[in-house]
Amino acid sequence: MKKHYANRPFCNDVSTVKGKMNVMCKWYFKPLLWLSGTAPPYNSNNIDVTVNFKSSTENDGFTLERIFRYKNKQKPFYFRSRMHHIAKNEVIEIMRYGFCWHIHYGYDGEKVILSHKGYSLRILGYNIRLPITYVIGASNAFEKAIDDNSFYMSATVTHWLFGVIYQYQGNFKVKK
Repeated sequence: MKKHYANRPFCNDVSTVKGKMNVMCKWYFKPLLWLSGTAPPYNSNNIDVTVNFKSSTENDGFTLERIFRYKNKQKPFYFRSRMHHIAKNEVIEIMRYGFCWHIHYGYDGEKVILSHKGYSLRILGYNIRLPITYVIGASNAFEKAIDDNSFYMSATVTHWLFGVIYQYQGNFKVKK
């Protein structure tokens, strides 16, 4: 996990991981993902995925550039977001069109846990909280080390009524 989180703030660090992922998206959640461009809406298994973590000399955040190479699609699906530290263990992930996921980062002794703290919309540098968790569902994730160079990760969106409506999960190996 240390290699996975090797990027330093205020530096031009780049870390790369590669792996295979499975994506499950319920049909009624796909339109939201298509419109927002926040995560791949295509169901598939063993998708080749590359993630580049990029730091910047200008701030303490870092960018995640995810590239999903589906076997049956001509063009890869790109999912880019930027993470910023807010306070203590709270982080905000800013996605396309300013849609944000507020996260509490924790560690339980075995895995890094990303717990849902809500959604917001970033407009002109301000975050406007969106009371939509009840409608969209809560996003949670975790990452667990497999060995010194690889880890497993899982992210889910769970709706209070419909259960898990979105999930992506897979194993990654640190390449750079």
